[in-house]
Amino acid sequence: MLKLHRRQLLLSCVCAGGACLASKLVGAQQGNATQRGAFICATLEPPLQQSGLRFEPFNAETGPVTLSPFAAERLTNEFRFTPFGLASARDRWMPSDGLTPSGKVTLSVFFLNGTSQEHNQCIRAASEWLRDGVDAYLDFSWNVLSKDKVDPKDAHIRVRFGHGGNWSLIGRNALGKTNRDEPTMNIADVVDNIIMHEFGHALGLRHEHQHPTGGIKWAERAVINAMAKEDPPWSEEYTRANVFTRYDTATQCIGDPEFNDHSLMMYPIPKEWTVDQYSATPSPSITPRDRRCVRGLYAL
Repeated sequence: MLKLHRRQLLLSCVCAGGACLASKLVGAQQGNATQRGAFICATLEPPLQQSGLRFEPFNAETGPVTLSPFAAERLTNEFRFTPFGLASARDRWMPSDGLTPSGKVTLSVFFLNGTSQEHNQCIRAASEWLRDGVDAYLDFSWNVLSKDKVDPKDAHIRVRFGHGGNWSLIGRNALGKTNRDEPTMNIADVVDNIIMHEFGHALGLRHEHQHPTGGIKWAERAVINAMAKEDPPWSEEYTRANVFTRYDTATQCIGDPEFNDHSLMMYPIPKEWTVDQYSATPSPSITPRDRRCVRGLYAL
């Protein structure tokens, strides 16, 4: 078998399997929360409804698309809270997707709005993924750089800054976003760790808390009650599916298969959320193990 790849209160990010959407931290520690990376990201394309994901495919030329039951089930299974540090081969970008089909995967990034300062910070932070040998397999092309002229209709990743939370579609799921005027990523809080986090999703990576060997002993009722206070609130069913469910061992990242509770994408877990007082604080930046996961995924 091929293995592939707080609420004290915290900045809560809901992402979709397809995307990652954040709600603001409140409380005494709000001032520096985004700098610490204290947020939760669910891999589900926004808007997130109380009853769960609502996915409405739309074709720019023909309008709303009616899905077959099989396709609808597949999308529901893909666009859900999923683990970073784990990655599925179906989510990684293929050489044929990139700007250089015969070489490394080069992903074009188009900024739909934003200031030059926001653009430069995004470029700098996202490019941190290209260290430790990842650049042998991956590269970015940016529309705001003179040498990189990217048309929005050809862009793999379309970034919007501003309201709408922090979220990103997962890997090549972005190809399904056929309206080229709409983002595949939104950055509401322009800070390095959030930009890095969302570009991790854009490269095909998911969340670590559902790692098959993580062994987190959740205090389920405490988590369910906490997430019910989110805006919008999470239903118990949604929380169970997106927080407590573990993935099969076949999804372990080939580049770094072990559980990494210091990953940039690990959930910030307060001790009140676990029965054994276990807690986790994610790294404020990309770790070498995070990059090993990406490198392993794209070296296949």
